[in-house]
Amino acid sequence: MLKKITYFFFIFLLPSCITPVDYDDIQEVDPSLVVSSYITPDSLMEFFVGKTTDMFSDDASVSDGSVQIWNNGTLLESVLPNDTGHFVSSIYPTIGEEYRIIANGSGLRAEASTRIPASAGTIDTVSSVWPGGHDDNRNETYKSYSITIDDPIAENYYELVVFGLDSIHTLRVSESGELIFVFERVSYRYTDIISDDPVIKNEDRLYRTDRLLFTDKLFNGQKYILSAKVFSLMGMRYSCEIVTLRTVSRDYYLYRKSLHEHWFNQGRIESPSIEELAKMQLFGSPVDVYTNIENGYGVFAGYTSFSYQLESIK
Repeated sequence: MLKKITYFFFIFLLPSCITPVDYDDIQEVDPSLVVSSYITPDSLMEFFVGKTTDMFSDDASVSDGSVQIWNNGTLLESVLPNDTGHFVSSIYPTIGEEYRIIANGSGLRAEASTRIPASAGTIDTVSSVWPGGHDDNRNETYKSYSITIDDPIAENYYELVVFGLDSIHTLRVSESGELIFVFERVSYRYTDIISDDPVIKNEDRLYRTDRLLFTDKLFNGQKYILSAKVFSLMGMRYSCEIVTLRTVSRDYYLYRKSLHEHWFNQGRIESPSIEELAKMQLFGSPVDVYTNIENGYGVFAGYTSFSYQLESIK
């Protein structure tokens, strides 16, 4: 998850628009840890830990240290890295329990707390139409979805993701040396999901990403039919599709939403490559990305998932 970034600087000489800055006058900023972790009951807790760097350095790696996991004042585990900046615990977290982490590395320390919210909204039905229409801006055909969400009375935060699921076979060699076919289920996340639905438009700004983030502010405690359009690099030739509604924590929602705004203010649409990350340092207005990490940056947040399988015809 942590990527090395190469910075390219271009200086355009324009009359009366340049203020010389002496290298020695640039104030160095003390580094801080950057922690990224999304926890869910179905997976082991894992953490990606790096550190901030100044504009003259590209070494954000953390290869030492530990991540301590606490619950109700009890130390559950002290996790060591199994790769640079990658810490994987032996703990499956529990819904509703508060977990506190203390991350140490490169002589730095950061802390954070979170709870996994109980699964709130469920999906009653999903219907789709292929082709649903054509997007002239993308010159691409999309698939239309109508998703009925059953929402309980509470303030809930959601993330909607659509996957294509297919059965493929691979040729392998058995222990006896025979060639055998092995069938596997392989999932592919759709590239973009967009929506003109009032619930989505009620969010401050709309972004084209591989997920929809929204709250139940407009349909709290009711059933609601959410409309969306899905695009896919693989086309719409899956044996079935999985529509996943995640109930996410408030920290998760605020972090992902501000991160999307940051990407789009830099001219980004999808998850950035290393080269595109470099360009992001040069274009667009800066955005303060939300964080719940004490003495650091990043996010420690939880979610639960409800999935609905939709059979499709190839």
